[in-house]
Amino acid sequence: DSYPKALLTLFEMATTEGWLDVMNAVVDKTGTGITPLPNNNPWYALYCVCHIVVGAFVLLNLIVGSIINNYTKIKKENDGLAPYMTPEQQKWKETQKFIADLRPQRRQEGPEGKFRMLMFKIANSHQFEVAITIAIVLNILTMMTKTHDQSDCFTAVIFWINVTFTLIFVFEANVKLIGLGFKWYFHDGWNLFDFVVAILSCIIIGLDVVNGEYSCSRSGLGGVPQIPALQILRAFRIARVFRLIRRAKGL
Repeated sequence: DSYPKALLTLFEMATTEGWLDVMNAVVDKTGTGITPLPNNNPWYALYCVCHIVVGAFVLLNLIVGSIINNYTKIKKENDGLAPYMTPEQQKWKETQKFIADLRPQRRQEGPEGKFRMLMFKIANSHQFEVAITIAIVLNILTMMTKTHDQSDCFTAVIFWINVTFTLIFVFEANVKLIGLGFKWYFHDGWNLFDFVVAILSCIIIGLDVVNGEYSCSRSGLGGVPQIPALQILRAFRIARVFRLIRRAKGL
């Protein structure tokens, strides 16, 4: 019932140690102080499976791959040759890497028009990239403050903070769309991912408005139907974490 314990539980699942028992407990849960019922929330199993795929197969492999890459780099700098490779294999690897790098370059020339050129310069500026990265980190820290049985006023504060960050990310997408144009914007897979996350964030904000989370009174507009998949959709806010991967050059 605390953030450290929840983080430890997710880490245990990411190691694939006993994650089936955790998934069964999540699926069977009912409420605080109420006896669990078998398969009471079958949709929650989807979250557990997604966490295993992302947490165990993707993130941990990224970390291990980064460690191996740094080890290989240091080994090569000290000995002049990568470990576990013969000189012929090293030359073949460098040749393949050179061939793989032979691809069309990113657009360097700006578009026509003063306004679009301004947006182009902003989208490609280092300061803009740093500002968006800081916004992502702050947004992640804000999502970590959510607690069980939190007050309606605290929920409203978190809602407006999420609205602010969503507007920032929508602004980022618009700047890049105007500056780069649709063709060059969607040419980058990460930009497409950012666009999808921004659209999902707007949908989630709309659901929160209908549910009355924007006010301490929680009057709402009738409330969102109790569909289990909606909670999973709200959990997709955490997808913003993966936007940091493109900014971590080592990964």
